[in-house]
Amino acid sequence: MKTQPVDCKRDIPAWIWLLLIVVWLSFPQIAKAQRPEKKDYIVVADTALSQGKVLGIPSEDNTVVYFSRSRRNAAKAYTVAEVTEFRVSERLFFAKKIPVGGSSVTVFLEKLTQEVPQAKLWKLNGKPSVFYLETADGIEALGEDYQQVLAKALGNEDLLPLLAITDRSELSLNYLSK
Repeated sequence: MKTQPVDCKRDIPAWIWLLLIVVWLSFPQIAKAQRPEKKDYIVVADTALSQGKVLGIPSEDNTVVYFSRSRRNAAKAYTVAEVTEFRVSERLFFAKKIPVGGSSVTVFLEKLTQEVPQAKLWKLNGKPSVFYLETADGIEALGEDYQQVLAKALGNEDLLPLLAITDRSELSLNYLSK
């Protein structure tokens, strides 16, 4: 006995197929429009991740960040002693100890977007901003001799011409690390 294949398209009108395809294609956009994706977060005590709204970059000498679980709730101040990292508008901040006048102070440093395997670049927001280099040896401020410090840390002689024209700015350091 021979069986005939069933043609599903013959039994369902074309306009129903078209309607199903349109509904299927528009469903993800409808779902995404109803619930916006939250991007801001804080990590409290190295373990508790809380999503919500971070209100700006760190204040009070880069030691305090204001966070609210929703727009309706009042913002609460969190210090570097409470929060280990947070994200605001695609920018990542971490609590780090930096050397200041012979002692170390914990502040929020902004991680620059690109990093090389042997070094991380950080920015202390302020006027003017201060940039730091973190290697296996520790973290140090990029001073007037920043080009020599970067050359030593990166260990790539092909980068020397690029280092010669690199400024101590976020854009220039991100370009260098790429």
